[in-house]
Amino acid sequence: MNAIMRFDETKHNAFQKIVARFLILDLWILMKLRRVFKACLKLLLPAVEILCVLGVGACILFAYTLMQIKVDVPAYSEGYNHGKIKPLRENLLSLTDASRIDASRMKKEFILLKNQAQSLEIMLRKMKSKFRSLQIHNEVKEDLADFASEAAGASILDTPDTQSFYEPAQSQITLFGIPLWSASYFTPRKIIQPWTQPGECWAFHGSKGKVEIALAYPAIIGRVTLEHIPASVSLTGKIDSAPKAFNLLGKSQDGYILIDKFVYNIRGSPSQTFQVNNKDVHKVPFNKVMLEILSNWGHPEYTCIYRFRVHGRIFQKSDRMGQAYKYLKTY
Repeated sequence: MNAIMRFDETKHNAFQKIVARFLILDLWILMKLRRVFKACLKLLLPAVEILCVLGVGACILFAYTLMQIKVDVPAYSEGYNHGKIKPLRENLLSLTDASRIDASRMKKEFILLKNQAQSLEIMLRKMKSKFRSLQIHNEVKEDLADFASEAAGASILDTPDTQSFYEPAQSQITLFGIPLWSASYFTPRKIIQPWTQPGECWAFHGSKGKVEIALAYPAIIGRVTLEHIPASVSLTGKIDSAPKAFNLLGKSQDGYILIDKFVYNIRGSPSQTFQVNNKDVHKVPFNKVMLEILSNWGHPEYTCIYRFRVHGRIFQKSDRMGQAYKYLKTY
């Protein structure tokens, strides 16, 4: 029995100790909160005082404004000249008339813009029809064997004394020296590749340029084709960057031989095929040719070539070339 009473007393003492510890912890937390509250109050008290001063000043200013209104309104109403109403009314009427005039002008400008949009739509339709006819014309040209086609095995060897044209100011966009976008320009390879859109051409500086082409097979050349977009498809309505006079040269052992001279007409078909009239080269095979542009149609900065083709027949071993090279002058 005594043991049980001792156990209960021990348990009761332990519980009292736990409660006392919790009370001490609560008192400690309250003391800390009190100190924090005092510190915050010290920090906020100047701000509260400033706000109170500003509020009182605002109230005084508002009261002063109300007093001024009460004093000024009667004096203003007594000294007001009612004869001023008529000029004000006339001014309002003139403003109304001006707004009506502006509305009529805007209507006319809107009609003008609408007409311009319709004319642009008609122009785009014409451009589409011209472009379709150009594509059909290109399909017809595909019937002729093209020894200068990259797909058949031809390649660009060199562009002597000729530099591709591009605009440096628009060639690259950078951010803190890091390139974000670079403009893509077509290389000379483009002239022996198919094209489908305006702008898919090789452009070079000036009105004179050369490009050397290795043909897919040695060929006896009978015709050549030069292509450019029509003026109706051009966004500027002009194709003065098109080539004008050009030569075709063939590579021999001693140098280049002049095959023939041609002139591209911008008022003609976009794809123009020229017959080689130089009879001295009708039996001479060439595996390398050079397209030499001598002039363009007036563009001061660059010349564009969309496609160049070489037509003829493949040179066979059974063909008798004889001494044909001896009678040809090197260029």
